Amino acid sequence: MKKHLIILLLIVVNGPSFSQSLNEKGGVAVVEATDEKIYSGVDIAPQFPGGMQKFYGYVANNFMVPEDLESPGTIFVSFVVEKDGSLTDIKVLRDLGHGTAEQTKALMEKSPKWTPGTQNGKAVRVQYSLPIKIMVDDDKVYENPEIKADYPGTLKAFYKELQGKFRVPKRFHGNGEIVAEFIVEKDGSISGLEIKKDNMGGDAAKQVTEMLLNGPSWKPATQGDMPVRSRYVFPVKIVVE
Repeated sequence: MKKHLIILLLIVVNGPSFSQSLNEKGGVAVVEATDEKIYSGVDIAPQFPGGMQKFYGYVANNFMVPEDLESPGTIFVSFVVEKDGSLTDIKVLRDLGHGTAEQTKALMEKSPKWTPGTQNGKAVRVQYSLPIKIMVDDDKVYENPEIKADYPGTLKAFYKELQGKFRVPKRFHGNGEIVAEFIVEKDGSISGLEIKKDNMGGDAAKQVTEMLLNGPSWKPATQGDMPVRSRYVFPVKIVVE
């Protein structure tokens, strides 16, 4: 009997945790393993009640954007969704400063219980991480955003199209340059276009302007993973042989 007890104790120490129930005589009737493992991938992922759209609505209704936060950005938070749907081990992996880490953690602590993740049909503990995008009323025009605005496709394609459509003004020979400056809006449209340099004369600047304004939408600049308005200087060099 002592030998059996030693083996049982070794299993308890080195194996998973167990739940035990006693029979009427005080002996162990049932020994069931309980899964306290934290899963990173499961058959069915945890879910905020109503889905992620509801979650972002919860954030929008409860997160107060700091007044001194000038740029939009993304906060990354991780946590464990427990088997009962509660959230534990909440960590803000990246924040935007200005108290956004503390506010995000408090928001997650007050979150309604989630639907827990399941593995093989049973609720399990799941490690979960997600981005929370914070918008600001940002009409600022960025001069040097983190990622600059870009012409759709390639600039090579633009110049190829220009080459096919551009009509060289009469009596112009040599190297010409037209420099356009404009704002690429958050939706990729162009506004405030001005010609800063034109050494060709004629309707050369007008042709470049029309091509830019009537062309496809640009890929907007981003700051903190969010689209922003940005200034763009666009030089067009033309060689007439």
